[in-house]
Amino acid sequence: MVLLSVIGEALGSHLLKESILHKTYYALAMQFLMGNGLGLILSHLLYQQHRTKLIFYSGLVIGIGTLLFSTTLFMKSLGLTGDWGILTPIGGAVLIAGWVMMVTAAFRSKY
Repeated sequence: MVLLSVIGEALGSHLLKESILHKTYYALAMQFLMGNGLGLILSHLLYQQHRTKLIFYSGLVIGIGTLLFSTTLFMKSLGLTGDWGILTPIGGAVLIAGWVMMVTAAFRSKY
């Protein structure tokens, strides 16, 4: 996801319409890809140290939430509208759940 964010940022800066709204959605999607991609790396590192199901599933949930949330923002940045817009808040809720799972797992792990 971090790599996708870097590539997407480079391409988007040249290919997107000049609309500020489109660029705002795109920039937000890139920020979420980058931040949550780093979160997935953290999840992996935690899982290497403490092999628990909660840490494993937190990474999975964060990945799914990031894809749902960022994809819908990408679609908005391209001017595509439709019924899929409901996936944006669902993706956000899934992201929050994934991060809560990771924080809970980190506090439960014995360091």
